Amino acid sequence: MNNAEKIQNLRIAFQSILRADYISINDIRQLSKLDDYYVDYFNNVPKVLQDQDSYISGRRGTGKTSLLMRCYYECLKTVSTRISKDSLIFKDKKVLPLYIDLS
Repeated sequence: MNNAEKIQNLRIAFQSILRADYISINDIRQLSKLDDYYVDYFNNVPKVLQDQDSYISGRRGTGKTSLLMRCYYECLKTVSTRISKDSLIFKDKKVLPLYIDLS
């Protein structure tokens, strides 16, 4: 593979990653992609999905919406028949995800 092909493959890979605010909560394929490339360095997904309230803050572009969409998808795994992946956090528990866009 030459350099031009490598650059093109890299460009395609980065273009396939959507910003979370462009992902529709109805598009299972996009949510699944987010699940594949989202890296939870600080273990925030289980913290947000605890039974207690969470407060999420941060500067613009730090991943707040991505975190919420990732948590939404984790809950959706427990109730949707269209998703073949099992939830790693909820196991056999059923959780109804609600996403309210306040913008």
